[in-house]
Amino acid sequence: MNKVVHFRGLNGIRAFAAVAVLFSHTMGDLKHFGLHSIDTSLNLASYGVTMFFTLSGFLITFLLLKEKDKSEESSINVKNFYIRRILRIWPLYFLYLIICINLYYIFSIPYDSNYLIFYVFILANVPLILQQSLPFIGHLWSIAVEEQFYLFWPWIAKINKDKILKSSIILLLFLLLLKYLFFAVHIFYGYKIPLIAITVTRFYCMIIGCIAAILFYKKSKIINYLTSVYFAVFCWSIIFLSIVDKFQISSALIDHEIISIVTVGVILTQINRKNFIIDLDTKPFNFIGKISYGMYVYHPVIIFFFIKFLGAFKMDIWYNYIIVFFLITLTTILLSYVSYVFFENKFILMKDKYSSIKSSS
Repeated sequence: MNKVVHFRGLNGIRAFAAVAVLFSHTMGDLKHFGLHSIDTSLNLASYGVTMFFTLSGFLITFLLLKEKDKSEESSINVKNFYIRRILRIWPLYFLYLIICINLYYIFSIPYDSNYLIFYVFILANVPLILQQSLPFIGHLWSIAVEEQFYLFWPWIAKINKDKILKSSIILLLFLLLLKYLFFAVHIFYGYKIPLIAITVTRFYCMIIGCIAAILFYKKSKIINYLTSVYFAVFCWSIIFLSIVDKFQISSALIDHEIISIVTVGVILTQINRKNFIIDLDTKPFNFIGKISYGMYVYHPVIIFFFIKFLGAFKMDIWYNYIIVFFLITLTTILLSYVSYVFFENKFILMKDKYSSIKSSS
């Protein structure tokens, strides 16, 4: 029988990240409604994605370690892992891609078909790096990055339990060193593509989540510091500063690493139910968290339809901002819920057949 792992509060983190992305992208499109766009010099959506990356690294690594410990061969079934990823991610990804391609033709939306192949092969981060993202599907870059990361991560997770932490730290340090090297290349030689590539790919954020999972699984004493009230206050302070756009750290250097560490702190305090400050294990958070994948995928098209059919307001009045945010958020939630119940859930049930350790988080 499949063992179920449930971590309280993780759906709340997904909800928080999904809403951050949705609100940030809506703020950027307010001008199309005849309203003043709310300037965000540091992208809240980008931080939301970093939270997704870190949470994904934590949860998947913990489940892989659990599977490794519980299996008779003390190993990980990598084939089944890939099947689970495909069943959870690919159906909605390709459904949305097909919808968007049809919208290009229905509304005569110009796009460069040369870059479409990257989205078909889940390499959506490549057009973003080249600054050639296609309409409605540019945000799929983050899904592509996760899929690319998990091509190799299960093989690292198969490493002997005593070596996996050391291997993960070495990999993290290597990627960070590479990032700072590319930053120097950009500063001194003006060549920015390598820096954009590693900043977009952001594997180091997922590895921070992975390392946290390993420490948590090993019951490391470091976890006591990461769940202390002082660290919890620090984490939520950074989150608050990010929301109000006052987290002024160089975006090319360490801001995403800090957000990853902050996310780890929130994850661990939620799981341990200790010093969590804000309880993310509530019905509204759990509901939004459960449909967060759909919210992330669908929201650009929802915004497009409201721009297309609602049009611009005649007056820039405060309540028009509320109307825009309310309609876009509500419609995104409703569509994502319908998608989850009637489409995604069918594949989730199939996915569970390939799980020896099942997560309800």
